[in-house]
Amino acid sequence: MQRPERIDRFYKHVVYAARRFRRSPAFFIIAVVLIAMGIGAATTIFALVNAILLRPLSVRNPDNLVQVVQVFASNLRPQGYFSSELYRRLTDNASTLFDVAGQSETSVALDAGAGPERAYVQMVTDNFFEALGVDAVLGSISISTDAPVAVLSYDGWQKYFFRDPGVLGRVVRLNGQPFQIIGVTSRGFNGTNADISPALRVSYRLATALRGPENDFLEIIARLKPGVPLVEAQKQVTDIWKALPEPMQRSFGNSRPELRSLKHGASYLRDQFRTALIVLMAGTGFLLLIVCANVGGLLLARSAAHAKETAVRVALGASRMRITTECLVESLLIALPGSVVGAAGVAAAIPLLIRWMPQLPLTSWDLRTLSIDVSARDVAVVAFVMCCCCMTAALASVVPAWDASRKDLQLLLKQTTGDIRHHRLQSALCAFQIAVCMVLIVSAALMGRTLSNLRAVDLGFDAQNVATFSIDPRLCNYTSEQTWELQQRLVREVQLLPGVEGAAIAGVPVMRGIGMITNMAVPGEKSQLTNVNFITPDYFDVLHMRILAGRKFAESDTLEAIPQRIVVNEAFVQHFLGTRNPLGARLGRNGEREIVGVVGDSYYRSLRETPPPIAYTMGFGPKRFPGAFVLYVRTRTAPAAIIEPIRKLMRSIDPAIPVYDASTLSAEVQRSLWRERLVVGLARSFAVFAFVLSAIGLYGVLAYFVAQRRREIGIRLALGAAATHVTWTVFRSVCAVLVAGIAAGLGIYAIASRWLRGLLFGVNFTDPLILGGSLLLVLIMAAVAAGVPVYRALQIDPASTLKSE
Repeated sequence: MQRPERIDRFYKHVVYAARRFRRSPAFFIIAVVLIAMGIGAATTIFALVNAILLRPLSVRNPDNLVQVVQVFASNLRPQGYFSSELYRRLTDNASTLFDVAGQSETSVALDAGAGPERAYVQMVTDNFFEALGVDAVLGSISISTDAPVAVLSYDGWQKYFFRDPGVLGRVVRLNGQPFQIIGVTSRGFNGTNADISPALRVSYRLATALRGPENDFLEIIARLKPGVPLVEAQKQVTDIWKALPEPMQRSFGNSRPELRSLKHGASYLRDQFRTALIVLMAGTGFLLLIVCANVGGLLLARSAAHAKETAVRVALGASRMRITTECLVESLLIALPGSVVGAAGVAAAIPLLIRWMPQLPLTSWDLRTLSIDVSARDVAVVAFVMCCCCMTAALASVVPAWDASRKDLQLLLKQTTGDIRHHRLQSALCAFQIAVCMVLIVSAALMGRTLSNLRAVDLGFDAQNVATFSIDPRLCNYTSEQTWELQQRLVREVQLLPGVEGAAIAGVPVMRGIGMITNMAVPGEKSQLTNVNFITPDYFDVLHMRILAGRKFAESDTLEAIPQRIVVNEAFVQHFLGTRNPLGARLGRNGEREIVGVVGDSYYRSLRETPPPIAYTMGFGPKRFPGAFVLYVRTRTAPAAIIEPIRKLMRSIDPAIPVYDASTLSAEVQRSLWRERLVVGLARSFAVFAFVLSAIGLYGVLAYFVAQRRREIGIRLALGAAATHVTWTVFRSVCAVLVAGIAAGLGIYAIASRWLRGLLFGVNFTDPLILGGSLLLVLIMAAVAAGVPVYRALQIDPASTLKSE
């Protein structure tokens, strides 16, 4: 069967280009490696961006999925939990919605056969899986039964049962209650959250023992009926909300319900890392453009080397379109294997990137392991690789093709010296590489300074030699009295362990991104928000926090004391009292709180915030709600060594209560800088890669200049030209390239800095030291790149050069 003419012509172009590459394998390998590195870096970051920012939820038809959220009149973050009564009324009366479902998450002591371990369980309504359109990868996910059954998430199946297909029928215990596993959900399904996944899901009807009878709240999700606008559904939900009993409405404070799209799901990372991911994506885009410019420069030099051959072919009848097409085919033959190699590198790099991600604080109480399906096999990622391949081939070939199509036939056949126009094109490509290199170097330096500044911040407490442990007695249904007894015994026995200097308990851990706030006011003045933490008396000593005035807590400062004693920080004093003496000052509507001490300011949620107002109270006692708490232990030696002894101690007190998030305070401070460390690491990698590529491009320009002006340099040397004169002649040819590249780079940086500023801390984007250092680095790179061509120019033998001419 004969091939169509166009396909046959394209096939001949491919064969011809392949033959030319066979004669110069080094050129082919270098170009493929460059493209593979550029496309691999860009695709890796895009896979992360796609998983966090772009990919819709892994459910049926996510476009019409919505969630009811609670929006406050103040600047509080929207909340998603509502009374189950609102869920029932929406199910019965909302004509604009269908598939109304509910979910609620809680932490439990999960015993899968290896002892109790803290895990998260999602309690869902019976129609949850059907409403989202989810299939089981194993077994069944129907929970419409009165039997206590559980559906494992894919992550839970892998973590607790190592993907054992015989898991169906196994019984796990949640807070001591037996649940039988009936199925496993598909990989990548996290419910309505894009970042995290529960270990398993159970029926909300049967989970009273897990959530407690008083915790009758749900996150409400639903689907918009076809043709119904969001505004109309919003109005109906508001009307149903207003029809709730007034006490129920008041329980949610000054707030209102609002419908929000769940197409991409809820995401902690999306809110926290959107700007960082966009900056990283822009950095990889710049890097890919440098690769295109470098490969284009190589192809341009190759085109110049075959210029006379091309002229002869044109003289024999080859059309300029054919010459242009051959340039495009050559570029495509480089881009295709480069893309394949780059994609293979992405498949290997993504698991390493995911493994490198730490646990992140998703609530104020504990750390959650991320569950992000970053895959190189995703349709969007594959499409991105194909687009990169086509774009790289087109951009790398456009300059050589344009140059070849404009050459004058007679000039090509007659010329014996360098082509000035070719040199200008190559110089323009090199200037572009230097511009992008300048942007990446400055950005990497600014982010590096930001990370250094954050690490040098005075925390307000001493994080060295402090171990942290999270404990939640609610997992074993402890009462208030039992929790108080546990806390007292734990602190007392921990202090007796070898190497322990002190121990204290706090209700809210520091440096985990989220804290606890409350309203507080000076009598007669408007109430304002302040951060609050519940602590035991030795908290300030264990964290080495400075008492600036007054005293720390005493054992007599209990919850029942009237007035209730509090210790505040400097920011609190300035915010609430101004220049008034804080000691003895009363707070609250009736003056029910009294300030007995002032401590130094300290960071609470993260190192990027200004130390906020904080009020510390003695919040533990036999009548306090039995919530989770954090144990801080100061040691005389390495704090990691105390972790296992305290685990053993806890097992001896009550083996049913798991100790989770056991770490060191120093590690938690470093974990809070995860975003900055990721950005700095990748930005430095991009800058180094761009630096090397720019040096290669600059070297190519100078080497071509020396090769084309060999005769001229030889004559000058024969006439007695000094080495410095020859050196300046060579280096002068690249000065314009350097100036143009640096100027363009500063211009691009000025435009891009509006996105970069949000990531900086303690450093100005116009910092003269960083800009000057980056400029010096580029000049050093230019000097190094010029070294070999200058040396070759000085080694030219005038006699042999003149004889060869």
